[in-house]
Amino acid sequence: IKSRRKVAETGIVFSVLIRNSVTGALLGGPEIISKGLVEEDTQTDLFDGAKHLVKAIVKEHGKRLARKTPALQEEIRLGLRRYFQAQLGTKPVVLPIVVDI
Repeated sequence: IKSRRKVAETGIVFSVLIRNSVTGALLGGPEIISKGLVEEDTQTDLFDGAKHLVKAIVKEHGKRLARKTPALQEEIRLGLRRYFQAQLGTKPVVLPIVVDI
């Protein structure tokens, strides 16, 4: 119940990306999907900034965390929470999904 209340109050954001498991290079995405965060007509600029942030995190930590997917997911989660806190004044639940191929 507590987690459902948190999602209802702050919203939820998914960040989905595909990367090379050996080099850590980004192959697809990131895609940002949200529920209960902002209205659809205002999310374009906000999500463009979020995508840019995720790309920067992957580029910065890509090689160092190439074989450490959970560590990269945590970096993305923290980065996006800080970003949305700065932009919206709320910290949504962030679930980063990194698919290594």
